[in-house]
Amino acid sequence: MKARFRRMYRGLSIALVAAVVLAAVPPPVAACSRVLYVAKTIWRTVSDSTSRVVLFDSALSPATFWVRLDDLDLKPGAPAKKLELVGGKSYSGNAADKFVEAKPFDFESLGGHFEEPKK
Repeated sequence: MKARFRRMYRGLSIALVAAVVLAAVPPPVAACSRVLYVAKTIWRTVSDSTSRVVLFDSALSPATFWVRLDDLDLKPGAPAKKLELVGGKSYSGNAADKFVEAKPFDFESLGGHFEEPKK
C-alpha cells in the first residue's frame, strides 16, 4: 500500500513541478530585442532523478512526452542516438524507443580560455 502511495505522490510532484515550470518560463513569442538574454521558449523540461525520467513539454505544439533513462543504452561504446524533432514529428508517452542512430557532434575547443584541472 505504501509503495502505491509513493508512486502516486511522485507522479503528483512531477505534475506540480511541471506546472511551476509552465508558469515561470517566458511565453513562446519572439524574443524581445530590448531585453538581453530573453530567448523564445521551445521546450519545458522536468527531470525526476529518483525515477530517472525526463519529461518534455513543447511550447509550440500540444506535445508532451517523456524518456525513461533506464530504457536507453548509455553504456560506454553504445551508438550515439537522437530524437528527430524536425519535419513536424510529434511524440507522446515514453519516447525512448523512438531514438535513431546519429553521428556524434564534435565539441569545439575551449581555445585556451580555461585552464586544465590540476590532478
